[in-house]
Amino acid sequence: MSKLLRVEVWIFLLGIGMMIYFGWQWGEQVWMSADSAASPGLERVEVQKSEMVSRFPLTSPEPETSASELYPEKIRIGERIGTLIIPEIDAKLPIIHGADEDELAKGVGHYQNSVLPGERDRSVMGGHRETSFRNLRKVKEGALLIAKTQAGTFTYQVKEVQIVNKDDRTVIRSTSKPELVLVTCFPFDMFGAAPERYVLIAELQEEELANFQ
Repeated sequence: MSKLLRVEVWIFLLGIGMMIYFGWQWGEQVWMSADSAASPGLERVEVQKSEMVSRFPLTSPEPETSASELYPEKIRIGERIGTLIIPEIDAKLPIIHGADEDELAKGVGHYQNSVLPGERDRSVMGGHRETSFRNLRKVKEGALLIAKTQAGTFTYQVKEVQIVNKDDRTVIRSTSKPELVLVTCFPFDMFGAAPERYVLIAELQEEELANFQ
């Protein structure tokens, strides 16, 4: 067999091999697309759920809050607490008690192991960067965060903006003064599980208690 003929044979076999490989790749892609169509949004939801667990370590979740001076009636997971107003980005968001996917799908989730708005210590809330908190990056130090609940209206001022590792738990540590902490995934434009968290820490500046107080 001449050298030229051998080269032609090798080129032919290489071409056949490439056709088989790319044909298999195409078939696998079609199968994956059909599977995704059968379960729309499943992969995205699973990513969001894993991010929520990382963001809020629910080591001992309680099904409801304990009654307190500001909140004499117990609040159960999934119940609406009130409204979070962020004038800086013209946002009015429902606050839902609980930080799992079911609650975050309805609005801003209140981490159930933290205090409620207006109470002493840190009240921690989270939201998805794709929905409720998609414009949170525009909120800077000095901006106001207003939480309206059954207990009254509580106005906080942002004192600090942090970007922390997703495993950082310092944002939910206890403090001696009433604060509001907002958390979402970071970077904002990244697809998939985010490695960091964007955090706003605000201090209570003013409160207007409801009439029953």
